Amino acid sequence: MTDGIVIPLNLAELTGSLVGLAVWAWFVAQWAKDALPDWRWTNWVALGVVTATAVLGVFILNAMRPTAEQVMWSVLLAVMATSLETWGYEAIANGIGKVLGVGSRSDAAIEARAKATLREGAGNEA
Repeated sequence: MTDGIVIPLNLAELTGSLVGLAVWAWFVAQWAKDALPDWRWTNWVALGVVTATAVLGVFILNAMRPTAEQVMWSVLLAVMATSLETWGYEAIANGIGKVLGVGSRSDAAIEARAKATLREGAGNEA
């Protein structure tokens, strides 16, 4: 038995565990936010990449002959892990913004973006 947090560092732990896939989902989502021109696709890209990684991992780990149950379990784990990453990230970001008043989700930042949007809209009507 080990104490503390165990970080998955091999293919089986990364693609076969909820923690491993959630950590992978976080990395993919952070990359996608910067790489995509429209942030609204971030979570869908993360879901696709994490699911593909999980399924590919189960094929590699089972000499390209996984059972249907193993493949289905990989897909379910990927969906659960990506959901955990997405909802967890959103909850933390929103909580920090609302409670601590810090970051792009703070009331002040949201108000500033809304005012800038209204100014831009007013400038286009003239």
